[in-house]
Amino acid sequence: MRIDINQKILAIGNQYKIYIDKKETYYAETELFSFLPIVNLYPIENLNPKLTMIKMLSWFKPKYKIRFPDESKIEFKSESYLKSFYRCKHNSDLYEIYGHVNRKYSVFKNNVQIASWDKDVVTF
Repeated sequence: MRIDINQKILAIGNQYKIYIDKKETYYAETELFSFLPIVNLYPIENLNPKLTMIKMLSWFKPKYKIRFPDESKIEFKSESYLKSFYRCKHNSDLYEIYGHVNRKYSVFKNNVQIASWDKDVVTF
């Protein structure tokens, strides 16, 4: 599976188109006029957000609340100030994201790798 996220340049607020295997499937946008960033993720055919990501106030390590349509919430947070290491717990599952050299990342669910990706610097 290939996922491409393209940010729209010259937009009021941040807007993104999300493609899965070259098919536009989702779009995301930040809410205007909020103190801390709030990003809504929408299925392409629906105006109701699939989830909302809210950045929380924190001193050094980024922390987010992710809210689903059923009003359930999970916390996604950085575990290391010096390294790219993030953790998220959802029900009894623990998800961990590790950043490696050369903009490579790995995702683990309950200590089993389930995904990886390379992050491009700039694409056109």
